Amino acid sequence: EGEKRVSPGMAVRHYSPDVLSYMVSRDRWCSSSIMTVEEKEILAEAVVIDFGKKLEGFRECCLAYRDLSETANSEEAAMNVFDYLRWSEEVPGATRVFFPQVLEIEPGLKNDGLIMALNDRLTRAASGIVISVLK
Repeated sequence: EGEKRVSPGMAVRHYSPDVLSYMVSRDRWCSSSIMTVEEKEILAEAVVIDFGKKLEGFRECCLAYRDLSETANSEEAAMNVFDYLRWSEEVPGATRVFFPQVLEIEPGLKNDGLIMALNDRLTRAASGIVISVLK
């Protein structure tokens, strides 16, 4: 009776696809072309939803790949994020989805409200889990 209810949009997992979802840390995506054999095996069953080609090094090994915006355009990415998250659930054989950690303070990235909203949506989709090693 005394519990405060949270609206669905405020729940941490609100945007989560029905597939294990992880946000790949900046440290990891800066070296995305360097992968262990185990990481390549994990990617073979993974969907990658990228932003600004940050995880392009994973593209060759992953099951399926889409970029919210290859040019890191926040407006384009914001328009695509929900559709791509739902798409990731439909990819046959996908056991997980990875997307890059989007930081508002990145060099060359237009720091606007849409970047902050994109970061929020991806963080919620990953249930706040940021990884530096693919799992």
